[in-house]
Amino acid sequence: MSRWSLYRLLGFSLGAGLLVGLDALMAYAYRPTPAWVEWSDWLSRLGAGEVPLVVGGLALGLAWLRRDDRLGGWGISLLAGVVVAGGTTFLLKSLIGRLRPYAMDGPWEFFLFHPLTIVGAWQSFPSGHATVMGVAVETVRRWYPQVRWARWGVGLATVLVGLARVTGRFHHPSDVVVGYVIGAWIARRVMEGLPRWPFRMPRRKPFPTAERLSLQVSGGSEAGSDITGQASTSGAEASESATNSPFK
Repeated sequence: MSRWSLYRLLGFSLGAGLLVGLDALMAYAYRPTPAWVEWSDWLSRLGAGEVPLVVGGLALGLAWLRRDDRLGGWGISLLAGVVVAGGTTFLLKSLIGRLRPYAMDGPWEFFLFHPLTIVGAWQSFPSGHATVMGVAVETVRRWYPQVRWARWGVGLATVLVGLARVTGRFHHPSDVVVGYVIGAWIARRVMEGLPRWPFRMPRRKPFPTAERLSLQVSGGSEAGSDITGQASTSGAEASESATNSPFK
């Protein structure tokens, strides 16, 4: 094993240990109020699958109207990434079967699993909301690297959704962090598999401005003068050849 591989293994182990410790701390020490749970539930709706699907559809419609290839590419990447992320997280949730925090009978159950189940209380890992937001962040970063307000806005929404899923006791902290990683990874794979923009927007013909009309008129005048000059030259040559003809 190389030194770099050893460092990566140690870093992964340390990160996993910190996440498990944070899960235990939240399970033992955190007890939210009902009002806070309701607020967290409302805020976490930003990461629900329906929201990015609607946003992606609106982006495609606006891209069609504006003939904006980059906006269309981002819309397709977002839609495809969210669909793939939704299927992937559902499969992982059903295979792993981790108990959600609100369903725990005691704090020691934060690491309790029931594999191969589709019961909602046992589908904590990974967080589907966090996975969707990971897709959104990665697609915005890929298609709009220079639009700082878009990257910061989506990043802030991603952090808020993750905090809401934890503070509302819908997920453990490790569920959210792993969801971010899975979402970003899926978005990269989807954008690598899709063409940059599979359906080029039809371009409108440019409206004839006064400058273009003047150029067309001047070009036509020059062409007409050239034709007239060529015709007069041909007539003069014809008359001269008739004068010099030996059959006159």
